[in-house]
Amino acid sequence: MNNIKIAALFPGQGSQYLGMCDKFEDNKCVNTILEQASNKLGFDIKKMCNEENKDIFKTEYAQPILLTVSYAMYKLYRELGGELPDIALGHSLGEFSALTCAECISFEEGLELVSIRGKLMSTVVKGYGMTAVVNVSYENLEKLIRKMDEKIYISNYNSPNQIVISAKEDIIEKFEKEIEIIGGRTKRLKTSQPFHTEIMQDVAIRFKEYINECKFSIPKFHVISNVTGEVHKLELIKTRLIQQIYKPVNFTQCMRTLRRRGIDNTIEFGAGNILTKIAIQNCNELSAYSMDEYADKNQLNELIKINSNKPLSLLNTVNLCLAEIIGTKFNNYMVEPQRQLNDNYKKLELIRNNIEESKCLNHEDIEEKCTWLLKKCLMLKNVPMEEQNNILTKISLLFNI
Repeated sequence: MNNIKIAALFPGQGSQYLGMCDKFEDNKCVNTILEQASNKLGFDIKKMCNEENKDIFKTEYAQPILLTVSYAMYKLYRELGGELPDIALGHSLGEFSALTCAECISFEEGLELVSIRGKLMSTVVKGYGMTAVVNVSYENLEKLIRKMDEKIYISNYNSPNQIVISAKEDIIEKFEKEIEIIGGRTKRLKTSQPFHTEIMQDVAIRFKEYINECKFSIPKFHVISNVTGEVHKLELIKTRLIQQIYKPVNFTQCMRTLRRRGIDNTIEFGAGNILTKIAIQNCNELSAYSMDEYADKNQLNELIKINSNKPLSLLNTVNLCLAEIIGTKFNNYMVEPQRQLNDNYKKLELIRNNIEESKCLNHEDIEEKCTWLLKKCLMLKNVPMEEQNNILTKISLLFNI
């Protein structure tokens, strides 16, 4: 019996690189999809990806190409016997890839939508920049933005250690110097447009005309919204995809939802391994894989085998207890319960640390203590009783695998 829960990750714009189809050039499944997309779009994707053609870095080309590459890798994975994911998560454009692979929308319609989206987004006024901020907390970043009193927008909450901001070029330069002063680092992104900010609202209005003509079906597996960080509701998918253009990508909250749902492994379908790295930053107990790193059939079969047969460890279950505490909504704002919650959480962390150092090996003792501490924390947060019972039942089953 396979007890592993798998999440599919789909990267967004910025993950592309020249030669990104080389590894799969002899694969019939991949080539068929590349040809199908090329015929639909009117340009040769394989040729564009594998030659010295910088058009793949232009928004209007990058978005349909990246969806195609992600879709091709996912279909190859399934063709070789890979299991249907339990849930999927895309980053910006990758959310469209996730919905397409979940058969919420057809591949042809998905291609058409992101092609329109890319063309619309490429028309936004240039002269802006985006930079990734590392080693600065959300709180300190927001303080700095208030202090500078400039139009600086948060575009992506990627992980507790990485946030992407957008602003005009001259403001970005000042901002990056201020980040260095407070001990952080920055990495400028290759774009001149402020994606996922209020400046994109006109694009969202124009995109609405096109997306409203599309029909979305119930997906084969859950897909998480970048806007809310929660699983999409069918009737709200169009609304969320429109909002996603001008609202920040809340990838951190999306990862919390994965943890809360007991995900063990992630597989990234697309160019490179950017999301694999970010997923581990958010949740270091995950086993994370990038399809792009498993090029030939033998390696792919090994990836599929890993995700089918890997047993769930005691350490993972304790980490899931911690994740449930972080991921559930806090409904109790009294000072004393918050203090008790922190104390009990630290006790759980101590158990986790002792397991990692092989100091705590009595399975029954661990199960009893962790279950009690988890229950106590859920009660202190005033989590609804039905949700508490569901969480505790799931954890109890995992401890007894």
